[in-house]
Amino acid sequence: MGRSRTAQAEVEPSNGYGSLEELMALALQHEHGAMVQYANHAGLLSHWINPIFATSIQDIIADEVEHAVTLVNALAVRDVTPTLAVWPPRSGNQARELILMDIAAEQGAVELYSEMLEYDLDPALRTAITRIRDAEILHRNIFNDLLEKV
Repeated sequence: MGRSRTAQAEVEPSNGYGSLEELMALALQHEHGAMVQYANHAGLLSHWINPIFATSIQDIIADEVEHAVTLVNALAVRDVTPTLAVWPPRSGNQARELILMDIAAEQGAVELYSEMLEYDLDPALRTAITRIRDAEILHRNIFNDLLEKV
């Protein structure tokens, strides 16, 4: 087995993203950032509006953790050391603003996983990436429902 590459090196090509490993490393950063952002937003929305918001978002956070584990395993199989880098989480001062940020994050994830599905993937990885993409679509819909409640 060759020398391990780092995911950070994988996401800094001079001409943008391109390889599957680069996309998976970027997705892992996105999952890490989503966990942080959503935990912050769950607390704020619980405080500002209703604790029920936290419950819905905590379920989404649990899914994001599962997605990160899947990506770490997929990167490790490819001899890429998974990064601990975090896609920059965002926050704000108003409930609608927070939820719109979360919707945008989920849409970005849907697009990223959809791009991965354009690659020639082995069946197990295709199933895993499709499952993650579909979960991100569901999360976006949950955030849209929460937006209607604020």
